[in-house]
Amino acid sequence: MCIIKILGTPDADTLASMDSDEASEFIMMQPKHDDIDFTLLLPNAPPLAIDLLTKMLMFDPKERCSVQEALKHPYLDDLFDPDVDDKEPSPIITEDANYQIPNEFLKSMVYSEIESFHT
Repeated sequence: MCIIKILGTPDADTLASMDSDEASEFIMMQPKHDDIDFTLLLPNAPPLAIDLLTKMLMFDPKERCSVQEALKHPYLDDLFDPDVDDKEPSPIITEDANYQIPNEFLKSMVYSEIESFHT
């Protein structure tokens, strides 16, 4: 319940939009909390860090900033590389999802990987 103590109790619209009735019912049974200002919680944090946290830590996922928006936030200017970070993620290949790798092969690969760091 620490999340609710910090972000505050979600409003009725947010609770109604939740995918899990059990989760929304559980939250409604908890004591009500107002949100805590991040500047009080993290008094030494830079204002841009507080701004990014505020945009990322939203109870309703539809209100949160996207990963791309977060990466482009001014607080992360020193870390963001548009040539690397702005590409679409590779699709997950599931055609061989049921393929079982033999244990002996896995053991030999793990052993080889470990050995490569000790030679």
